[in-house]
Amino acid sequence: MRNLAYNHARNKTQLNHGRDCHCLYCKKNKADSAMELELDLFGEDFDSTNEFLEPDEILRGDEIEEEVSKKSRAYVQWVQQTLNKVLNINLKIDGKSGKQTRSAIRSFQKRFALAVDGIVGSRTEAMLIMLSFSSPPVSSNPSSSSSTGTTSGPIPAVNVRMLSALGLHVRKNQFGLPETIKALIEIGKRWQAKHPNGPQIRIADISRFGGGEYREHGSHRMGIDVDIGLMRKDGRNKKVNFKTDPNLYSRPLTQEMINTIQANKILKVHRLWFNDSQVSNINPDNKNGPFHNNHVHVRFCLPSKYNLGAMKRAAFPIKGTKGTYASC
Repeated sequence: MRNLAYNHARNKTQLNHGRDCHCLYCKKNKADSAMELELDLFGEDFDSTNEFLEPDEILRGDEIEEEVSKKSRAYVQWVQQTLNKVLNINLKIDGKSGKQTRSAIRSFQKRFALAVDGIVGSRTEAMLIMLSFSSPPVSSNPSSSSSTGTTSGPIPAVNVRMLSALGLHVRKNQFGLPETIKALIEIGKRWQAKHPNGPQIRIADISRFGGGEYREHGSHRMGIDVDIGLMRKDGRNKKVNFKTDPNLYSRPLTQEMINTIQANKILKVHRLWFNDSQVSNINPDNKNGPFHNNHVHVRFCLPSKYNLGAMKRAAFPIKGTKGTYASC
């Protein structure tokens, strides 16, 4: 029977082998793929530390409209409103880039480790967008829009791109719910306050733009799952496996990072999967395989303003999911 099943599976010219195929050939390939994903999950496809994407790469939505001039009244008003929100100040929203506005820009830049020049350049604008979850005003001319090439998924709310910020080193092109990104920013701030000279928290996969099926993950479809790298003894922003790299893996720093994640006040953690049994405040992996040996998998609760059932149906349209999710 075993030989029949294996030979049957090898005849790929006559058979369809889908993601749910359970033949021996496909089972072996799935196991190999899982191992490759574990090894590749924390490769070097990251934004450089404190390097930010250009503003036209981080606007929410799958199309980009032409921004109004940065000297325009509308743009300066957006900057003033955003600074008021982020810095909790009370600039006059007059659309004029006067002394107080320029001083607030410098204060913002200093707080978030940007070049302090009082000018809203591409990196300052990128940080304003991420922290306020708002985009600069755009031209009303519909012909000026252009495609980014980003394909939107089934959950429009998964539309905020995560960037490297204080305390965080982030893989490129990661999107989440606004609340997830806000929680990660808060976690990064807390970590930076304790570790101003590093190491940083390494954020890998969250979700694709618009949610839905993503890479080889069975989850990461709703903008609330986050893969985070383990801490190293040498402080480098490089991958490390607690089983295979015991001389590089820092259990104390990883424990502190997990405690910081669990203690955030923005979004409650529903599950945090990791396989090191000597670390507390985690959920051990319930799978047999090399999962969660070189990273922790954080799943936040879904904010109560979203309909959990509808989100799951959109994210898992074919067979649904048996995974554990919760609203909060």
